[in-house]
Amino acid sequence: MSTGIYAPNTDQTIYIYNAASKNYATYLNTSASDGTGTLGGTNIIPSGQGFLFMLLVVARSLYLMSRPK
Repeated sequence: MSTGIYAPNTDQTIYIYNAASKNYATYLNTSASDGTGTLGGTNIIPSGQGFLFMLLVVARSLYLMSRPK
């Protein structure tokens, strides 16, 4: 858990709000090397951008290590 993003028991989709279109871009992580985006969603969350993800069980955490920030 020293690098990357560690998110146990979370849905693999990230939701990023696009104020211009008033919709959420999404990115579904389908494997360690690629994924699928909609409405411009990618595996990169812009600096300062808010994002959402869904927990699959109660009382879980998202850990962001220094490298992916």
